[in-house]
Amino acid sequence: MVSSAVVAVLGTLAGAALSAGVTIHTTRVQEVNQNQRRQAEYLIEKKVDRLTELHESFTRCRATLAPLAESGTYAAYDREDEREFDEMVDEYHRSIHRARIFVSDRQFETLLDALLAFQTVTERAGAERAEEVSAPILDDDRSFRDVMAAADEVLREELHEPVRALESE
Repeated sequence: MVSSAVVAVLGTLAGAALSAGVTIHTTRVQEVNQNQRRQAEYLIEKKVDRLTELHESFTRCRATLAPLAESGTYAAYDREDEREFDEMVDEYHRSIHRARIFVSDRQFETLLDALLAFQTVTERAGAERAEEVSAPILDDDRSFRDVMAAADEVLREELHEPVRALESE
């Protein structure tokens, strides 16, 4: 018969092996979770950076072009102003595409509507005839302000989402 000492030793070894296996499994799960969290933090940081850049570009365009859009006195601006407007709008366009991966299709369309409004205003900045500025900025009934408010809401929503996620943890 097997002595009780042998049984005790085998039991101790089995317990130690089981404990080691559980410890190894737990450690691996923790490492996977830490890696996933680091990846998520990296992506959140990139998202915030890209959307902040986009928001800054949007705000610069809106602040500069809103007076033009709302006044309709486009012809008062010279070629140097037009070049500055075009550069601002081009930067907004590039910013939209850099942030594209972080917004939904619906949000992207809203941001593109703002781009179209900005482009239309800059095209009219050097208009020489009144009829060149009389058509609506967009093909539908939305005003420049409506389009700007919708784009601003998209950016605010997306910039606040990572903060809310971190606060809920």
